[in-house]
Amino acid sequence: MIRVTCIALVAGLMGLFVQATLIHSAFPAAIAPDFILVLVVLLALRERSLPFLFLAFLLGILSDFASGQFLGLNSAGMVVAFGLVGVISTRVYAERSLAIAFITFVCSIAKSAVCFVMLMIYISADVVTSSLWRVVFIEALLSALAAPILLYLLSLGVRSSRAKGARKSGRGQSTSYWATDR
Repeated sequence: MIRVTCIALVAGLMGLFVQATLIHSAFPAAIAPDFILVLVVLLALRERSLPFLFLAFLLGILSDFASGQFLGLNSAGMVVAFGLVGVISTRVYAERSLAIAFITFVCSIAKSAVCFVMLMIYISADVVTSSLWRVVFIEALLSALAAPILLYLLSLGVRSSRAKGARKSGRGQSTSYWATDR
């Protein structure tokens, strides 16, 4: 659990760096995939327990701090996304790339809706427009496309970490990202 938490936090920081620094500084008007949301979806697919729900909340807070806007919008959206993954993945075989992309797309739309509702409560104004929903839809598509790629990269990191541990202990290694060592 500690290894997965450390990998998630490092991946979250790297995702924020890519999303906020590299993409938005090079192209300020560009729409980037929500790497933190993708990470939360992948965490929720792997583990559905209270400590990982708290980790999803912390990743959302990290995203809130990086945005410099209102505190709590992304963290609430990440908690909703984490719960939604639990509901969807019981009905969908979620080990295929297409299923993971679909779940990420749905969770991205749900997270944005939660953020919009909270923002309307915070500032007591209607901030949701049709052009804003187009941006949300494009961001959800980009996040859905990025999810299988991020899953592959994370599985390489977990396999590498397990291989090192297996060599030290003399045990065999599991090659699946979804295999847990609880």
